[in-house]
Amino acid sequence: MNYKKYDFYDPTLVGKRIKNIRESFNCTMEQFGQLINSTTKAAVFNWEKGKRLPNNGSLELIAILGKTTVEDIVYGDFQKYIVSLFTTESFLYSKVKNKLKHSQQYELFSFYESVSEEKKSLIIKNVIEDTERLNFDYFDIANIVDLFLMHTENSLKINLFVRTLPPKVENLLIDIEKNELTIDELKLLIKYLSNKIRR
Repeated sequence: MNYKKYDFYDPTLVGKRIKNIRESFNCTMEQFGQLINSTTKAAVFNWEKGKRLPNNGSLELIAILGKTTVEDIVYGDFQKYIVSLFTTESFLYSKVKNKLKHSQQYELFSFYESVSEEKKSLIIKNVIEDTERLNFDYFDIANIVDLFLMHTENSLKINLFVRTLPPKVENLLIDIEKNELTIDELKLLIKYLSNKIRR
């Protein structure tokens, strides 16, 4: 997936963060604009309303004034950002989905949207764990989306497999999934089941 810097951000949230920084100084829009490279009141208004993203120089100055980082202004908390990327009702989710409209993986979005909230949460949790393990950050968006698609596809395969099983076994697998067993616990379970079957 090709993307540009700042492709995936929510302009409304960026505007709120900028407004919070401005208000922390008790500045009018005009006064704040003067602090930021002699920017006009209209430009500050457009930033706060999410109509425009400040240029890099202005973003850096706003971050310095707010004692934060440019990434925090544009994206917010990293984990919350990932959750919002894959929350079906969010602005960011529709941007990600739209970006992949012509890809082979586009159908995975329909499957993802059809599963329970529990299943969606599990997929998001797996993506967050993987991003932490791989030390991804905001600029690894393509890799983060790939992780999401991989976990969604794995979930689809499991779902298709589970549907071919007898209802009792299907229910047992659903219970096992809800308990979020570790890999070692799953290995023990598989070993136990194979011993049972051999008898």
